[in-house]
Amino acid sequence: MRNDVAPTSVWVSVTRYCELYDLDRKTVYKYLGAGLLRSWQVGRVLRVRNVPPLPPTTERPALP
Repeated sequence: MRNDVAPTSVWVSVTRYCELYDLDRKTVYKYLGAGLLRSWQVGRVLRVRNVPPLPPTTERPALP
């Protein structure tokens, strides 16, 4: 492994995700609730996958 390349974090805190993508915390939690972001939680620690959020769709979801 090269020493001059810093490894990228796959999972970041909600605060760091907000800083990276210039979002508000409430927006991140709305994205999590809508299923646009993947998260990982153990106890009180919540981590968000470090990828840009998926764009929201304008279509209404089909009812079961």
